[in-house]
Amino acid sequence: MHFRVNCNLRGVRTGFIKKVYLIYTMTKKSLNNHQEVYVTKMYESGDSGSEIAEKFNVSETTIRRILKKKRVKIRPLCKAIKLSFKRYPNRNHFIKDIEVPQTEEEIENEAEIIGIILGDGCISKDYSIYVKVSEKDFAENFLHLVQKTYGLTSNIKIRDNCYACDIHCKILVKRIKNLIKNNKKIPEFVLKGTDNIKARFIRGFVDAEGSMDVIYNRRQIVITQKDTGLLEDIQKVLLSIGIQSKLIKKI
Repeated sequence: MHFRVNCNLRGVRTGFIKKVYLIYTMTKKSLNNHQEVYVTKMYESGDSGSEIAEKFNVSETTIRRILKKKRVKIRPLCKAIKLSFKRYPNRNHFIKDIEVPQTEEEIENEAEIIGIILGDGCISKDYSIYVKVSEKDFAENFLHLVQKTYGLTSNIKIRDNCYACDIHCKILVKRIKNLIKNNKKIPEFVLKGTDNIKARFIRGFVDAEGSMDVIYNRRQIVITQKDTGLLEDIQKVLLSIGIQSKLIKKI
């Protein structure tokens, strides 16, 4: 038994609601060849991926995809990060220091990361966060956000014809569990946060669990989930930014 939240985007007021729709669709947006050449020139002249993405109203994932296509060497996200390790007796995991989100951008990134984890991820008993998806760009974007926000790195592995990411860090796992109350709940900092924080959380969750659909000539975002309590919380977040939705039981 599944439940769906249908978000009707036709006829809604302009402004932030439309931006939420754009946040989701921009990850699917493509540029023409002339724009791709311009993207390459901007990047080689020193502009960052986020600056270019903002200029063309696309995601950073789209920009990185273009740069890889044009065989442009991508600059490292940050300098080499020194991590401290401490081995626990009779255990195979390590404690790694993480960078705690401080800036507005980092907090918004964390909201999107948690949206992805609640949608497509899981937290294992060996203190690792595991995400397995069908799209490589999705996995790359997840690792990109984790590195920018916490200073942690990992690799993408192919498992069961999907792309898997495994973030092994006890401190991060404890932080995420504390934020989601260890029970798949939307964090308080999202529920009480700014509209941008809420939108980034919705973007992460919808990228993981949502899809675009056209029903009766209306564009809709459809979110499918077994956890009705989580969907009801999603409804509250959507309503708080002015988007109405319906909870539909599907057998």
